[in-house]
Amino acid sequence: MRRRNILLILLVLVATIFAIRWVKNPELYRPSEIREEFSLNENLGERGSNYLIWQYGRPQYPGHTRMMVVSAIEGLVRELGPVRYSQRAEELLIRHFFRDRKGGTFLDVGAYHYRIYNNTYYLEEHLDWQGIAVDALAEFESGYLEHRPRTRYYTFFVSDTSDDSAQLFVSEWNKRLSSGIQDLFLKEDGSYKGPVSEREVSTITLDDLLDSSGVDELDLLTIDIELWEPKALSGFDIQRFAPELVCVEAHLPIREEIELYFKERGYNRIDQYLLVDAVNWYYTPEGLAVPPLLIGHSETASLGPEQTQ
Repeated sequence: MRRRNILLILLVLVATIFAIRWVKNPELYRPSEIREEFSLNENLGERGSNYLIWQYGRPQYPGHTRMMVVSAIEGLVRELGPVRYSQRAEELLIRHFFRDRKGGTFLDVGAYHYRIYNNTYYLEEHLDWQGIAVDALAEFESGYLEHRPRTRYYTFFVSDTSDDSAQLFVSEWNKRLSSGIQDLFLKEDGSYKGPVSEREVSTITLDDLLDSSGVDELDLLTIDIELWEPKALSGFDIQRFAPELVCVEAHLPIREEIELYFKERGYNRIDQYLLVDAVNWYYTPEGLAVPPLLIGHSETASLGPEQTQ
C-alpha cells in the first residue's frame, strides 16, 4: 500500500513538472521536424506540410478522408513553399488562386497585426499589392504605418451601418479574439472566461469605407471578425466592387447566412480549398476558372472543385 502511494506521488510530481515545462515552452513537445520548422522565425516560423498536417490534418467535411487532406496540403506546400505569415494556410490558398499575380488590390477586414497571422502581408511584401486594412483595435495602426507603406489602416467596427458606435469585447489574453458578441467571452455562470475589456468603436460599412478611400474595384476581400461576418457582408455591395476572391471565416453558427449571401449574388464556394482550410470559406464569381490543387508528390494528379462537392 505504501509503495503504491509513493508511486502515485511520483507520477503526480512528474506530470506537474511536465505541465509546467509545457506551459513555459510548448514547442519542446512538438515532433522534432515540426519544432524545427516552427523555430525558423522568432514570431511564427515558416510552417511547412508537417506543421499544417499536425495542426489541420483531420478531415472536417463529408466525403473528405485524411489521405485527401494530407495530399492536398503536401501538394500546396510543394508548389508554393511554407506558410510564412497567415494563421493557417490562407496565404498559400490566396497565392494559389491568383498564381502569385503582382500588383493587386485587397481589403483586409479584421486585419490584426501588420505581419503576424496576417493574410495580406505576403502580397504586399513580395508581390507589390496595395490595399486597405481595417480593424476595431487602434493599437495595430502604428505597425501598419511603419511597415506597410502600400496599406492604408483604419480603426472601425465594420458592420451593417455607418456613423454609429458599437460595443467591442476584447480578450486581454489574446487580442486576436475581439468581437461584438459578448457571449463568446462568457462562462456558463455569466462571468468572463478571462480578462476582457469593453470599448466603444465607431462603425462603418464596407461600401462607405471603400467609397471614402476612393477604391472602386477589388481583387481580394478577406474577413475575420469573430461571427460578425454576416453583418459586415450586409453592408457590402459585392457585385459593385467585384472581388475575384473572398476569404471569409465561417464558423458553424453563421454558415447558413454566409452561404445564402454569396449564393444570392452569384458567387460559388471553392470546395477544393476546404481540404486545406476547414475554417475559412473561399468564394469566387460564377464562371471564373479556379486552378486545381496539385495532390501530394504527383506531377500530374490534381483536385478540382467538382471532386469535393
